[in-house]
Amino acid sequence: MAGLNSGVNCNFNFAIVNLIKEVLDRFGKNKSKIVFPEAEDPRVLQAALYLVDEKICSVILIGEEGKLKDKAATHGVDLSGSIEFIGPDVTHYKQE
Repeated sequence: MAGLNSGVNCNFNFAIVNLIKEVLDRFGKNKSKIVFPEAEDPRVLQAALYLVDEKICSVILIGEEGKLKDKAATHGVDLSGSIEFIGPDVTHYKQE
């Protein structure tokens, strides 16, 4: 995986990734996008990067971009790729 630091223990739950793959296979991969609200969890950050790097689907992380990138960096995860961030104060995604 390009974005993961090779010196970091990357034992995140591949069962979750496999479940996501299965769901996407059933419902199609056309513009599939997954939103992770618990984005500060290092396992979520690693899984999000894996999904994007393997071109399984697009990923949106809920949280402040700078804070999430800093947290990811402390765990050896590089989020400089094509992951979308939505801050908690963003209103154009909220339903009225």
